[in-house]
Amino acid sequence: MAGHSKWANTKHRKAAQDFKKSKIFTKIIKELIVASKSGGENPDTNPNLRTIIEKALNYNMSRNTIKKTISKNISIAKNSDFKKTQYGIFGKKGIAIMLDCLSNNKNRTVSDIRYICSKFNFNLVPIASVNHIFKKQRAIFYLKKLDILKIKNISIQYGAEYIFNHNTQYVKVISDINSLNIVKKKLSSINIKPSYTELFVSPYVFLSLNKEENIIFSKFIKKLKNNADIKNIYHNLKIINTE
Repeated sequence: MAGHSKWANTKHRKAAQDFKKSKIFTKIIKELIVASKSGGENPDTNPNLRTIIEKALNYNMSRNTIKKTISKNISIAKNSDFKKTQYGIFGKKGIAIMLDCLSNNKNRTVSDIRYICSKFNFNLVPIASVNHIFKKQRAIFYLKKLDILKIKNISIQYGAEYIFNHNTQYVKVISDINSLNIVKKKLSSINIKPSYTELFVSPYVFLSLNKEENIIFSKFIKKLKNNADIKNIYHNLKIINTE
């Protein structure tokens, strides 16, 4: 029985991982379609597409799969009507959430998000209502095989806020856009080139919840992540490990 239980647990865990991976890949494919539509399918002349390809590689999508996806979807991309939209969410205790969405059906997206919010007592609001809570930042990813010490020292010297080893083959440097542009330029001058960059937002101030509230919030975020139209989720909470 123990062996059967172990196998069952492993099987369910694998199924959950595969489901999560498929959700991520679905979102990346949407981004590839939009980038291909706006700038063409050649990453050498389409920097936005090149960035998304690097993101896909970071999630272990093979180059062959990426190439096939772009080729297969280029005809779809020409006729697709995916739009980028943003929404805000407010909850009790000053909880604020910002959503980046990519959808070809705005009404469906809004309806789905509002339904999820209603289940957890959150309110969907215009993006302008939460903008002031977040600041724009940029992350640059460098391969770990490069000179990590120089990356760290120059990043600190020119104002980067965080430097740490990403849980992949990259070192991740985070700061505001102006500071990071300087870091990128200085590192490039000594032939340390970034693999890719990402724009994102982070809160000016992080809030905390108690354990019970944190568990509920984590379930809420999980529901949002499972929505294929939601590309990025930013919030102002410091999540604690509930396991």
